[in-house]
Amino acid sequence: MANEIKITIALLPPPDIFQWLAGLSRQVNQAVKHPPFVLDDQRQPHLSLAISEIRVESLESVNRLAQDRLSLFANINLITANVETLHLGKHDWTMLMVENSELLRQLNVELMDYLAKIEVQAGDYRRFGSYEHYQPHFTLGVNQGNIRLSLEKKQFVPERIAVCELGEYATCSKIISKWDLIRN
Repeated sequence: MANEIKITIALLPPPDIFQWLAGLSRQVNQAVKHPPFVLDDQRQPHLSLAISEIRVESLESVNRLAQDRLSLFANINLITANVETLHLGKHDWTMLMVENSELLRQLNVELMDYLAKIEVQAGDYRRFGSYEHYQPHFTLGVNQGNIRLSLEKKQFVPERIAVCELGEYATCSKIISKWDLIRN
């Protein structure tokens, strides 16, 4: 393992929502000849609360941080909002947006503030995807502009909080640590 690692502290959906998101990802990517990724067991659907690049030896403190906040995470109720396509780099990325809440914003700020103390590199996420720019979402894949999804809102409670290693395209390529959320 290298000395530095890109991580996300993320919410993981329950199995039925996992399967639904994986199906949406297949739909979005069906017109792409060689899609960079499709959500599956290797690239798990997740909602990032914070992203950073840290030293491997800092993982234990990140795990403690996540574990210490389990009671806050347990009160999160996610509501899907709409599907948006955003042009980033050379692709149009399709994202299932989730309604932002005061609790999600609070967790993003608190986690990003903590990670700022231990990160080795402040990436684009800190500048463009967190704090006042935080937009909770599930990335579904690459859209070449010919797929339009119109979905009814879904409401669900995440099943787990996890610290994941970020793979290509900010996918959750490996779950490093995870905790079941205990409902209050």
